Amino acid sequence: AQQAGYFAITDPGSGSNLFVPIPKRKKDFNLQLGRKLAATVLGVPERESWKQCVVSEDKEADERDRFIAAFASHDFTR
Repeated sequence: AQQAGYFAITDPGSGSNLFVPIPKRKKDFNLQLGRKLAATVLGVPERESWKQCVVSEDKEADERDRFIAAFASHDFTR
């Protein structure tokens, strides 16, 4: 089977890498694998589904503004 690319996972603790081939027929690959793995590793399995992460527009705007402020010194576009 031909691949469309790879999903790469790096274990920051050991530095080891895992490469999972993505088949051309994407329906044969769980596109939520990254979210599922991150939720499991971070111990928040309830956030595996994006639907559990929905916030109000006001909260999203607040989080955006805090993110911009926190990383302003790294913004090369300003």
